[in-house]
Amino acid sequence: MLSGWGQFSSAGDADDLAAHDKAVALHAPAMISFYVAPDSASVSGFLSHYREFAATHGFSVAQIAINFRGMEHDVATRMRDPQLLVLGDGLRDVGRPVLLRIGYAFNNPGGLYEPSAYIGVFRHATDVVRKDHLNFATVWDATAFGFSDPHSMKWFPGDDVVDWWGIDIFDASEFSRAESEAFVDDAARHRKPAIIDGSPAFAKSEAEALKWYAAFFDFIRSNPAIKAFSIHPTMRLTRWIKAGAYVRQQLADPRFIDASQAPSLFRPSRSEQ
Repeated sequence: MLSGWGQFSSAGDADDLAAHDKAVALHAPAMISFYVAPDSASVSGFLSHYREFAATHGFSVAQIAINFRGMEHDVATRMRDPQLLVLGDGLRDVGRPVLLRIGYAFNNPGGLYEPSAYIGVFRHATDVVRKDHLNFATVWDATAFGFSDPHSMKWFPGDDVVDWWGIDIFDASEFSRAESEAFVDDAARHRKPAIIDGSPAFAKSEAEALKWYAAFFDFIRSNPAIKAFSIHPTMRLTRWIKAGAYVRQQLADPRFIDASQAPSLFRPSRSEQ
């Protein structure tokens, strides 16, 4: 199971990553998460940042979330194809494996995608990037916060364009929701691996953070379909000594792939580059 961290969105996030690596000692993440939107300024800034990151850090898988909110029409009518191609070219040139969270958190009540528009965007973006010969897999990503609408499948783009299912969880109570379990079970029924992203963002104390991390790792271990996870940054992990020790202990699980193991497992051979 692939262990990850992120978001790495600005130069200041280097301090967060260094603090996380220090807190988890020998179990640095094998996957780093980033965010981008398909407009020229965002793509240019992201690629500059990502190239610098790749050049100064060890090998890692990249999980890249693409935000299309407000751009659905432009993407569907191919007006954003140049930006998507520039993004695909840049990622291919860096040469790291990529998980693309296309239109992540599609069911977020604070920024819902219209289902038919979302499906069109997901399918078209996947088609554009596939033609660019990038070593990537797509992620269809929901937020547990949006499971108040139980009909998430109305946003489903199709098994032919979805490689992974993703779920974002930030509130500890969402781990025990029937909808969260059902979503991961549905991924298994579709024969797709699942990835979970989250952090104890709402924790107001170390005790609450420990409760969230315990629920997080229990949820991972109780759902065999989950094959990757990403913990979002929180500087409090370095201040909350017990929470940091607990996370470090959990990441020592030999089932979890960390940065020391990633190159031998995921770095493409010369014949594949």
